[in-house]
Amino acid sequence: KYRNELEKLKNEVSDSINEISLVDVDYRLLEDKDGIIQLLENIRKNLIDSSDRELTISVMATKKAGKSVVVNSFLGEEYAPTSLELPTPNSCIYKRNKDNSLVLNYDDNEIKYDTTQDLRRFILDEFTRAQKKVKGCNINDMEILYPNKNNLANFSNYTIVDTPGPDFAGADHKEIAKKWIEKSDVVLFVVDYGKHLTDTEEKYL
Repeated sequence: KYRNELEKLKNEVSDSINEISLVDVDYRLLEDKDGIIQLLENIRKNLIDSSDRELTISVMATKKAGKSVVVNSFLGEEYAPTSLELPTPNSCIYKRNKDNSLVLNYDDNEIKYDTTQDLRRFILDEFTRAQKKVKGCNINDMEILYPNKNNLANFSNYTIVDTPGPDFAGADHKEIAKKWIEKSDVVLFVVDYGKHLTDTEEKYL
């Protein structure tokens, strides 16, 4: 609602600044007038900054609790692989792409994909490869830039992060979770209701 009203708010603040600037006041009120104008200028700046600000939402849970399903529901399409066997071994960062192409940034490579299925297949293959590693299954983070198919401009600055569970072998995921908690505006903690709240989940929460 705020984003939908943002342009109207910015215009109303600008109009107020212009109108107050044109008002003649006694010299004893000049300081008050300048203070009001400065206050409105600060409000206008904050409104402009808020329209450009990125909102980061991290989805966290113990492994195989359904994080990727929640992430896909946000994205409106199945970008994140969902598997009963393979948990997410890294942080997958999903951002809307301004040029509406589907791109994966991974291991210092930028890879463009024609279809969601091709991207998901590659990510799943990497998860499988990581699972087979002898010394743990830690792999680098992936940044996925996905197309804004429905032209949802009001949500263009949202970033959704699919994080590894803290009980996943091969890396210090406690530190990974801490990193994303510090970087996030919102953290969603997902619980598998079929298992109730486990000791591991309670400790993590």
